[in-house]
Amino acid sequence: MNRYELLKSLKGILNEKLVICNIGLPSQELYKIDDQPNYFYMLGSMGLSSSIGLGLALSINKNVEDGKKQSLLPSGTAEENYNYALDLASQLDFVNAEKAFKEFLILHKESEKSADAQYWLGRVYFAQKKFEEAAIALAEFNSVFPNDPRFQETTLLIAEAAVNFAPQDQLCDILNQSLEFMINPSEKFIKRINFLKNEKQCAPE
Repeated sequence: MNRYELLKSLKGILNEKLVICNIGLPSQELYKIDDQPNYFYMLGSMGLSSSIGLGLALSINKNVEDGKKQSLLPSGTAEENYNYALDLASQLDFVNAEKAFKEFLILHKESEKSADAQYWLGRVYFAQKKFEEAAIALAEFNSVFPNDPRFQETTLLIAEAAVNFAPQDQLCDILNQSLEFMINPSEKFIKRINFLKNEKQCAPE
């Protein structure tokens, strides 16, 4: 049996796998036998199939069973799961609190606690100084729950987070828009945004 015949005999098995095909000739043969979207063909990169395969393996879940084993939330109701995640945050275990709130939002997306979970996910990111993630999570909160009474607080937190990563021109736009679009901003909100604008030397509008 030659290589071509071997590849042909494996067609049914390979169709269900992510395949990294090393060097040109086998890639051409596999393409001719049965091209599939899960086949990655290598040309001019001899010896790198293991490196590419490792990178792909690290970037995706290994299997469903692994995903189950990595579950952090205990079995129970949505409210019990939420309280578990909140307890982790109150104990300052922010790493596991982050994981728990993220898992909660996947498992209980329609729960009445989803707004609280999204809010606390943003706060937990912020506490870990993951400012970009915090801004994204809190912006999603504002988008999905625009009538939530915490809207002004989360908008201010987005601005505070952006100070730590946004380029000055983008940051100044964020700060100006925070004042422009906020309905009935509190005195505390206005004072803090103006302080950040002055601190970052944003030009007056």
